[in-house]
Amino acid sequence: MAFTFHWSDYLIFALLLVVYALIGIYQRFHDPIVRKLNRLCCNEKWKLKEHCLSDNTAEALTLGNRRLTLFPIMSSVMASFLSAVSLMGTASEAYLYGIQFVLMIVAYTIGFSVTAELFLPVFYKLHLVSAHEYLELRFGHSVRWTTSIVYCVQMIVYIALALYAPALAFSQVSGLPIWISVLSTGLVTTFYTALGGIRAVVWTDVVPLIILTTGLLLVVSVGVVRVGGMKQLWKVAYDGLRVQSFDVDPNPFKRHTIWTLMIGG
Repeated sequence: MAFTFHWSDYLIFALLLVVYALIGIYQRFHDPIVRKLNRLCCNEKWKLKEHCLSDNTAEALTLGNRRLTLFPIMSSVMASFLSAVSLMGTASEAYLYGIQFVLMIVAYTIGFSVTAELFLPVFYKLHLVSAHEYLELRFGHSVRWTTSIVYCVQMIVYIALALYAPALAFSQVSGLPIWISVLSTGLVTTFYTALGGIRAVVWTDVVPLIILTTGLLLVVSVGVVRVGGMKQLWKVAYDGLRVQSFDVDPNPFKRHTIWTLMIGG
């Protein structure tokens, strides 16, 4: 059965791009407009507090003047792990090789806890923007350049995959060329990032997080109902050898084992 986009799907896709662009515009021009209104306002009670406004400086664009609150930062971090690569790749992994990949959660839990308790407090006290700055302070300029180059290469490859994966899925259901999806999303992303800086990036992550979380919950709920309940769902997964594939072999050269996922994940 072939699935194609309805006109409403195109409308939603276009509206999302418009919303992302508007967030960038809002973050760029909100503060100057508020300052101008405050200068024109005669009543002190109606004036907005200017101490919470950001400036058009490098720190404002890259760090949001360090005034971003918990919810948008938390949402942005979570959204960064819900890209098309993780959604489509993890689903394919579970279907083809079983749910052993879920043990990556153990590695994430350990890694995030160590980062939050040991590294982030140090970075915050030293007013560092990235780990590369700390490596320069600790080990020298050459180490920073080396890690920065490796990181840039990694991110170029990852972002290319993150753009290509949804573009491929979009082209399959819409019939449009892949380059249209890549170009449209890439241009909008560049637009709101250049205008709004990190604040726009963070708040545009909140929108897809809500959409993706809602969509995933709906897909799981509808799937469980259609298959006949959780008991039947587990039976189908068990008969398909997708829930008993946990490999305890200590061989580090195997594709996936409990140890490589929990320790090397």
